[in-house]
Order: sequence, then structure tokens, then C-alpha cells
Amino acid sequence: MRRSSIDWLNGDDLPLPIRPRPTPLDELPGDHDMYAVASEPLQCSQQRLDELTEEAIRFEHQTARSHFRTGMHLASLPSAPSISGFKQWLILGGVALLSLLVLVLMRPDGNGGLISNWSTQVFSEGQPQVTNSLSAVFLSDVRPPGDYALRAAPSLTPQQIDAILALYGSPATGTGAVWFDLGQQRGIDPAFAVAFFIHESGAGTAQGWAGLKPDGSTTHNVGNIICAGYPTCYGRFRDYPSWNDGIADWYRLIDVEYLQGRGHQTVADIIPVYAPSFENDVNGYVNVVQKLVDRWRTQGVQ
Repeated sequence: MRRSSIDWLNGDDLPLPIRPRPTPLDELPGDHDMYAVASEPLQCSQQRLDELTEEAIRFEHQTARSHFRTGMHLASLPSAPSISGFKQWLILGGVALLSLLVLVLMRPDGNGGLISNWSTQVFSEGQPQVTNSLSAVFLSDVRPPGDYALRAAPSLTPQQIDAILALYGSPATGTGAVWFDLGQQRGIDPAFAVAFFIHESGAGTAQGWAGLKPDGSTTHNVGNIICAGYPTCYGRFRDYPSWNDGIADWYRLIDVEYLQGRGHQTVADIIPVYAPSFENDVNGYVNVVQKLVDRWRTQGVQ
């Protein structure tokens, strides 16, 4: 009966192969005594050869069995090399250190920016340029460049709004929190409000701005809203008692009359009605507002 491989591995009584041997001398014809004497050394050598052959065969079988068992053992091991406890702690420590370094580099610098700088030039249409670092505000749900729907989370912080106004030398500098808070209340990204203010009057500094009064004061009319229906006016435009009032009225106008009333949602929807083509460059107006908002959203303000 043929033995299985397991029986063969476990057995100590290994079956030895049967090898053909030479015909014994006593079976040869002739003088048996003479043959016996002459062949005695040969028989001793043959016996020793047989013993060595059996030992070699047994050793060969034992070696094969050992390798086979080792192969079975290695096949049961996982393919990935094991990592010592020390190396595991070393790897975990390196990952933790890298994570801490990233957090430190991304920490806000107090001006709405990041410690790591990527300086660029911000777009301006004939106005002072705003240089800044890659300081995305990391406010939730900030829209990407190319999204010009006014209904959006703030993409500027109060500090960044003040930084923009200060760069223009605006008399409204210091009102960043007002723009931010009123924008959140109305659900409008304040970046659009500030961009309108810049285009309409150079953030209150343009020499020909209709909101400037001879005594140096202003109408606080950030969007050059026409006087119709408002109790106090200066020329054909509304005259507000404070920047808070002027900013709040702009948000109210856009929210109530354009977003809700007309169903407009984007800059390109609103401006043709807000600043009609018979007295404005509509395409130029749209481009200025969109490019300013894109720059602030991607590069922040320094």
C-alpha cells in the first residue's frame, strides 16, 4: 500500500529503495575456494559501500522531510515582514511629529493669514494693489473660485475686511465686524459687499464719488443706492447717519429686492439691474467684482 506524505513525514522506519546487486561469487562457475579467497576484500568493500549507500539514502530522506516541514511552516506565516516593537514606536513617533509640524505651520497668524506665506498680487482695476499670503479663512462652506452666487458663507474675516479697507485708505476702515455680521445675518458673503463698495467709490476714496461732501464727511452710501423711498438724501443718493446704517441698507436691498424679490442669485444676474447699461459698463462691473472675490477666496488678505 502506498503511504501518504504525512505518514512518510511522521515515520521513522523509512522504506529504503531496493537496488540490484551483483551476482554472489558462490553462484559463479569454477573453483569456489579460489574465488572466495580472491574476492574477500571485494566483498568487504561491497558491504561497506552498501552501508554507506543506506546511510546516504536515509540522510537524504531526513533532509527532504526537514525541508518540507520548514516549507509548510513558512507558508503559514504572513507575507509582510514583522516589525519590532521599537520600530513600531519609532514610526508612530515620526507620524505624530510630522502631524504636529503641519498644525504649527497652518496656525493662523492673527491677521487671518497663515504662518506659511505664498505672496502674490491681488487684482485691482485702477485701484491700490493688495498683496497677501495664502490665507484662506478656513470658514465652513467657502465657495471655490468661479462661484458667484451671493448666498454663501463668509470668505473674509472681519480682520481681513478691515485690512482691505485700510489698503484703500477707506474712511470705513474699522467696520470689518459690521460687514461680516450683517452678511451672516442676511446669508450673503461679505466679500461681494466689499467688492461692490470698491467698484462704486474706491471704498469711499474716489475723487468723483457722489457720496463725498464739501466738509469732508460722506453719505456712508456704500453701494450708491438711489434716494427713492429714503427719508434723507444727498443729491440723488441716500444719505445715511453712519456706516452701520449704510452697510445694513445695502444688504437689505440685495437680499429683499434681488435675491428674494427677483430670484437673482449671481453677480451676473444682479448687476445689469443694479447698475443698468445706460449709465454703467455692466461687463466691466461684473468682471471687477468677480475677480476681487476670486482673489480674496483663493489668496486671502494680508
